[in-house]
Amino acid sequence: MSFAVFCVLACGEPSDPGSAETAETSDTGWTVGPVEDCDSPTSVGWTDASDLLSGDGVEVGSTINGPITVGEIEGRTWIAALVGDADLAWWTLDGELGGTHTYTTSPVRVGLQDIDGDGVLDLWTNGEAVEIAWSFGTAAESWETVTARDAFCLGLQELTVFDADGDGDLDLLYSTGLGCVDDDGAARPLLVRNTGERRFGAPERIEGPASAWGATFEAAVADLDGDLDPDVYLCNDFGPETAPNAVLFNDGTGRFTLGDDEGLGITTYCMSASVADLDGDGVLDMFVGAATGQFALVRTRAGYVDEAAAWGLRTFDGVQMPWGTAAVDADNDGLVGVVMTTSDFNVPAPEWFPILVDHPVTPSEWVVESEAWGLPQSTGSRAVLARDLNRDGVVDLVAADFRNSPWLLVSDGCTAQSWVEVSAPPGTVVRVEAGGQAWTALATDDPGFAATGPSLAHIGLGQEPTIDRVVATVPWVGERVLVGPFAARRRIAWAPG
Repeated sequence: MSFAVFCVLACGEPSDPGSAETAETSDTGWTVGPVEDCDSPTSVGWTDASDLLSGDGVEVGSTINGPITVGEIEGRTWIAALVGDADLAWWTLDGELGGTHTYTTSPVRVGLQDIDGDGVLDLWTNGEAVEIAWSFGTAAESWETVTARDAFCLGLQELTVFDADGDGDLDLLYSTGLGCVDDDGAARPLLVRNTGERRFGAPERIEGPASAWGATFEAAVADLDGDLDPDVYLCNDFGPETAPNAVLFNDGTGRFTLGDDEGLGITTYCMSASVADLDGDGVLDMFVGAATGQFALVRTRAGYVDEAAAWGLRTFDGVQMPWGTAAVDADNDGLVGVVMTTSDFNVPAPEWFPILVDHPVTPSEWVVESEAWGLPQSTGSRAVLARDLNRDGVVDLVAADFRNSPWLLVSDGCTAQSWVEVSAPPGTVVRVEAGGQAWTALATDDPGFAATGPSLAHIGLGQEPTIDRVVATVPWVGERVLVGPFAARRRIAWAPG
């Protein structure tokens, strides 16, 4: 897979790593962008610029799932979203309408990823079938329908697009759903391998007992057992009626088996899962948003422990429920919080449904920030993506909506706190060392429910101005080290080749 497309958005103008103060590369593949100074720091906040994504020619209807995707195409940032049961719309970041498309199928997910590895993003949708627009938004664009099941089944939601077997191509994992049953009544996931040249192999059924499979609403990809290949966390809706959340462990060849979830296998109405170091101990945890509440599943030596109640995270009543989550340091203070969208299934009263930020004051004490930070309080918000689109060092927010064009919330300016943005292959664990402290994050292009974007990790460093070292643990590759010291407030990247 090529990562040049992502670096246009995430890395800025690359410079020679050796010229970045005293930065040295003990491994090849690194590029280091220039320092981005903050002459007029502001407190964190966002301004609603959603009018840029409501251009003429967009017929907005209702779309239950509300997926969102962001990518770089021919030097411009594009945002695409489903805006109706069968309607897709896309815009450039400056508000120019890119186009619309009406499907003959009923799509429920959309993503921009380089599936064929040619350095150009492809757009895919999943629903009754998978449709791929190869080289989307370019003169070479072409559309193809790819199917893996004989018929559409109720509840089939998630499609996970990732390199399952380490060959550099992106494969397709069809998750389970209500009504997607085998002969014994189970709803097993299917892996469809990318064989190159825009071709796919026959579906491979992932085995397991019939009782193990639920209705997957989100699938989070991360190396959960430390063997350098991507595993998959299945976030299952209707858990009490079907099956709890589960972990598919990869044997390094793309063969997946159910394994010991060590406490991740909670039973709930799961909507979204985000991987991040929630307590700042250098180990990645799992944040889960569900129709009935939140789970901060913190990794300990004894397994994962839910700290949501201990940290003061709010509960939900089943009407105002979380949908999308994005674990990120929104104000660069060095503590990771969670941006969360809320809405009901059919959004009867939008005034009940704000976009929230669960913000840690300390690693173990969290508060809700929302209105004070300029986030909209009346939404039907679904998927959410946190990426620094206006390049001021603070993440901006793009959120899909149940019956409106997307929300575009642009950060109000740079902060006095430091930061670094690391672009790397999806699933890369990034460790940044500065001033005797360390921060760990996951570079991912699928950070939560129904959202895809450039694969990167945005890391707030608080008051630390200088980075001592960056270690990227890359799937299929291993550790790649960038040695400092060098100034923070910059975008760096590791890419193969």
